[in-house]
Amino acid sequence: MTDTATTHDIRLVDVSNTDWLSLGTYAFSASPADITDEEREYAQAAAESRIFMSYEGESPLAQVIVHPMTMNVRDAVLPMGGVSGVASMPAGRRGGRIRTLLTRSFAQMREDGQPVSALYPFRESFYERMGFVSLAAPKLVNLNPSHLQGLMKMDIPGRSEHFRLADGFDRWVDFLRAYERENHGFSVPNGPRLEAMRKRNRWWLILVTENDETTGAMLYRIEGEHKPMTVHSFLSRTVAARYRLLEWIARHTDQVQKARLRVSPTEQPEFWWYDLDDAIQADGEGSWGPGMARIVSLDRLTGLAAGTGDVTLEITDPHCPWNEGIWTLRGSGGKLEIVPGGDPVATLPIQGLNALVFNGLDPEILPFRNWGNVDDATADRLRALFPPALAWLHEHF
Repeated sequence: MTDTATTHDIRLVDVSNTDWLSLGTYAFSASPADITDEEREYAQAAAESRIFMSYEGESPLAQVIVHPMTMNVRDAVLPMGGVSGVASMPAGRRGGRIRTLLTRSFAQMREDGQPVSALYPFRESFYERMGFVSLAAPKLVNLNPSHLQGLMKMDIPGRSEHFRLADGFDRWVDFLRAYERENHGFSVPNGPRLEAMRKRNRWWLILVTENDETTGAMLYRIEGEHKPMTVHSFLSRTVAARYRLLEWIARHTDQVQKARLRVSPTEQPEFWWYDLDDAIQADGEGSWGPGMARIVSLDRLTGLAAGTGDVTLEITDPHCPWNEGIWTLRGSGGKLEIVPGGDPVATLPIQGLNALVFNGLDPEILPFRNWGNVDDATADRLRALFPPALAWLHEHF
């Protein structure tokens, strides 16, 4: 399809159109290079994704891909549009093509019933102009397995099971769904993207079970002699499960010198064990940094967890014009209700509301980010409605 509302030729293409693979190779890989059979097969993970491309004639110049996912937003698991593969050829840069593609994708997300969106930015300031706000940065932990050997002498509740990912796949996905229901910001891919991970089968999987319930999961890979253990995912629903996973890392004392894992910003790994204070950082090799998120359809967020009270705001959002206008946000019985109309007490750009919903940002910070200004009484209402909550995407896309 072509977007006739702009001067750019925007097309929604099928996964079989390899233009997006070629453009992605130029942007993200060593090039020039031919598309391999493995890449073509893995591309089927995008079978349900929306692939938007900007053309000049028949030359593809820019693209934005939206993967259907889910995301926990304040205790409500919502459909989410995961923006990925944002790229342009040199001839298509600095011409507004990515802005046009993103704006078009927001309209498609609304049509597809995805009220929120998230991404990993190539530059935060660019996506902030498109309405996104940064989420809390994950922590990158570098552990020496030998420092954890004491855990191997402990009687830790539960049991650990070791699989190739494909062999424990269904249990792992069930665990992800359970973890998502309990953790603000956590996201899970759709079926084809999960299935692609199963087919590639490139991770070891540890599942921790306590009283017949899966309470922990870790994906990792041994990179080779004298190289670190890469821990792709380190998730625990109980304290015992966390120490079971750490104990498994300790079992590699004579095999690897370092295990590199990314954990939630809410975690405090400096308290996990002895002598870990120098191992913790906010970013570095192996870290994708923080994601960003935005509301796509404000009128579809009723039901989020919220405090008590109400506030009426005028919202501006030029890239999602259906969000613009006056809205009353009301918290009752622990749930948020959003209705149009009322007497506004402040005007906020969508970035200001996003910062409140996804991060529980203190309203006093808003004017310093040019995200609106509220008086003291309104700030108190917003604090009550949206208490601090650190959103962590976890999933890479």
